Amino acid sequence: MENSPELFGTVIMLYISCSVNGIPVKAFVDSGAQMTIMSQACAERCNCMRLLDTRFSGMAVGVGKQRILGRVHTGQIQIGDTFIPSSFSVMEDQPMDLLIGLDMLKRHQCVIDLAANELRIGSTGTTVKFLSEGELDSRARLAGPAAEQAQSEEMEIEKALAASKREAEEERAGPSSKRADTGSSVSKEVQQVMSTANCSQDVAERALRETGGNLDSAVLKILTTSFSKKK
Repeated sequence: MENSPELFGTVIMLYISCSVNGIPVKAFVDSGAQMTIMSQACAERCNCMRLLDTRFSGMAVGVGKQRILGRVHTGQIQIGDTFIPSSFSVMEDQPMDLLIGLDMLKRHQCVIDLAANELRIGSTGTTVKFLSEGELDSRARLAGPAAEQAQSEEMEIEKALAASKREAEEERAGPSSKRADTGSSVSKEVQQVMSTANCSQDVAERALRETGGNLDSAVLKILTTSFSKKK
């Protein structure tokens, strides 16, 4: 604990505050990454998708696989009071908004100064402090599988909240409207099964549910059951 306290805690990764097209972004500084990357969600938020060159689309293969949607060749990232020309790839499922890789760090002669806790841009002389733990969200405080797990948990929570919101709206709308919404998409299938198998609506709906919505299987199931009962 006295000699190596970092072994008993989480080392916070290096993030800086910047902006893209006037939109504030917390960028992850990663000298181990070969290229600068932006997530699709961040690119849409910063209005960068209109600049996307899809000829550079493909797959990025490393620890896992991620789809590259394309590349922005003429992006402007503001760090401090300085606008830095940059090019970056846009990835579909990138958990971080913006990852500043080695290509941009070398291009602008950046220095990661851990003693002063700052990033210096040698080409312009601009310095910017790395963000503290309190300035980062829960995902940025983690790294590796823990960050991916935190992101998946947040996505599941968002899905659950959206589902509960839909259910609440359906309950407020009343049972009749809910029945109309759910029945409109299957009414044709139910009618076809009823006319083909000469059965009631309840029997047709139950057969469709048991066969996963397959019309032929539902009709065959009803006819087989009816024949076995008569026999």
